[in-house]
Amino acid sequence: MASDSVKTPEQIMRKVLADCADCDTCRFLMDESCLFFPQLYRLFDREMEGGRPVSDSELRDLSQLCTLCDLCPCPNVRMDIMKAKTAFVRRDGLSLRLRLLADVQKFGQLTSRMPRLVNLCLARPGLKSLLKKTAAVHPSR
Repeated sequence: MASDSVKTPEQIMRKVLADCADCDTCRFLMDESCLFFPQLYRLFDREMEGGRPVSDSELRDLSQLCTLCDLCPCPNVRMDIMKAKTAFVRRDGLSLRLRLLADVQKFGQLTSRMPRLVNLCLARPGLKSLLKKTAAVHPSR
């Protein structure tokens, strides 16, 4: 068996999917505050009942839903998710959107150089919603 350092992030997330779905403890413990487990069970159920396998991009998206909030009772699952997230970033890098949103100070410096333009863009509802969609910011934020 290969060590975690050799496993692809998709293989790590497949292990999480199999471990969690096999255990089934969190299916009823998680509420709306956790986006990860409801999606994990949707994907698993679809794969088992519909025969449509979970794609690599769905596994990446699933890993991004985990906020490492510590609600799940299994520490090995949290560790595997962190390993997968790290492996995805190491292999694929971060998108520009995530790099900008993660570096609040740099984003603030960038937007403070053109405050009138930023305020003008945010004052227009159509443009504001387009900017939020592009940055993947929830519409109510």
